Amino acid sequence: FPRRRPSAGAAKVSFKTSWRQKMELKEKRAALKGIVNKLQAKAVAAKEAERHRLQARRLVRLQNRRYAEQYQIVSNPTKLAKKTKKELRKMRRIGPDAAPLDALRIKR
Repeated sequence: FPRRRPSAGAAKVSFKTSWRQKMELKEKRAALKGIVNKLQAKAVAAKEAERHRLQARRLVRLQNRRYAEQYQIVSNPTKLAKKTKKELRKMRRIGPDAAPLDALRIKR
């Protein structure tokens, strides 16, 4: 005897649905889609907020690092002329409001 599946003797299922059932299903799908869209928007907003928080944190860290730097201002152009390109790359320019343009910060 071949084995029969347990569902083989089940009642026949009708694949025809009424108009009302179709509309109910459509409404359920629309409601589900709305919920999914809300959740996705919430996740995107959370990621954006996290991104802004991390960016602000990076900026604060950079500012703190700059405030903690030890430097001296080199205003003598002959000293700058003696520096090699490698040494000059390690130096950083101070903005025009802080000091003359040829003044550079030397990290110690």
